[in-house]
Amino acid sequence: MDKGPLILLASRSPRRAGLLREAGYRYRQGDPPFADPPQPEHGEAVRLAQDLAQAKARSVREADAAGVDVILAADTIVVAPDGTLLGQPAHEQDARRMLGLLVEKTHQVVTGVCLRWLATGRLDVFADVARVTFGAVSVEELDRYLSSGGWRGKAGAYNLAELEGHWPIRVDGDPTTVVGLPMATFAERLRT
Repeated sequence: MDKGPLILLASRSPRRAGLLREAGYRYRQGDPPFADPPQPEHGEAVRLAQDLAQAKARSVREADAAGVDVILAADTIVVAPDGTLLGQPAHEQDARRMLGLLVEKTHQVVTGVCLRWLATGRLDVFADVARVTFGAVSVEELDRYLSSGGWRGKAGAYNLAELEGHWPIRVDGDPTTVVGLPMATFAERLRT
């Protein structure tokens, strides 16, 4: 059953759309007129993820959000163990480099979220952080994954749902934060 306000998901992410759909939210998906800037390799990931989510939410024109109650935008950044910030890889070699920083280590995943209420103009900006640990991954498994193209469009070059059951992975925190939208925190903030 659909619930709550009508949401405009300002994101092309099928994973974020899937989370909303599975939870029964009323939403439509749009592509915000915002180009992600090149992400710095180091910096404060929570602040950056929140700033990018807010910029995406603000970039949506009111005409494109007709009939919508709230605009939802999010941005996910992976923080490698050495502090390097990882967005979406530019090409396969970049994906290989990113995964090389993560395999057999623990890293953080930060998802910043912005809710922009159209009736009042109120912005609610927040973030959630989860810790992900990858175990050992063979060269053959890594090569197979990279050649599949599964790394495209994904922060840190991976999607949790696609790798669970195939790679040794442990998540400390909300797994939906790793997927790209922290659903428990989102649901709570949407109600306030």
